[in-house]
Amino acid sequence: MAKRGLGGEPVEGVCMDCLAGLYYLRSEHGGCEWTTRPESVQRLDAPRFVNVQHPSPPRSVAPIGEVT
Repeated sequence: MAKRGLGGEPVEGVCMDCLAGLYYLRSEHGGCEWTTRPESVQRLDAPRFVNVQHPSPPRSVAPIGEVT
């Protein structure tokens, strides 16, 4: 979908939003979004519904209330 992997193959992405005429896609495994034009997007033959939200790691290992 408008992005190529290291071997040159098309990369599948999950549509996160459409804004100002661009689609915002993200890997189903998470990571940075990329943008593409609608004419570069193809619908997958068999849609998959996946949860693309992943919890972020804690910013600090200090217990709550301690200053690091």
